[in-house]
Amino acid sequence: MRELPEYKELCKRYDEEEKKLEQYREECKNEAFELFTKWFYSLWD
Repeated sequence: MRELPEYKELCKRYDEEEKKLEQYREECKNEAFELFTKWFYSLWD
């Protein structure tokens, strides 16, 4: 479908949104790991 001119813009916008979503997921994962490492030893107190 990407080869068809009428879908070129749609595919481009989809890829841009997918990239934003991937970046957001990466930021959330990093924040979760930071919190986990900060509070890891407090889990057993």
